[in-house]
Amino acid sequence: MDPEPALDLGYGTGTAHRPMTAVGGDLHLVGQMAAKAAVATVLERKGHSDQKLPGEHAIFGLRPTLGWAPPFDLDRNGDIRWLPHSPPRPGCPTCEEP
Repeated sequence: MDPEPALDLGYGTGTAHRPMTAVGGDLHLVGQMAAKAAVATVLERKGHSDQKLPGEHAIFGLRPTLGWAPPFDLDRNGDIRWLPHSPPRPGCPTCEEP
């Protein structure tokens, strides 16, 4: 049984909105990033402005590949590139207003 086959895409495949997914060995990195973002968000709301996340969108290098176009041109595993908020794109399943 595979209830969401579109979420299990290989590296470098998929669409612009879901270019790849994490594999088992990467899940600890994804979990650490999610925990750090959650703690920073809570601390920022409690008045600790130094804990503000540097952007709205993060590109997280799980398995960087040389030669990829910016902003996906990360050099090392675990690198993070923060991007500012951008307006919703028509047809985007993640950012378009319902």
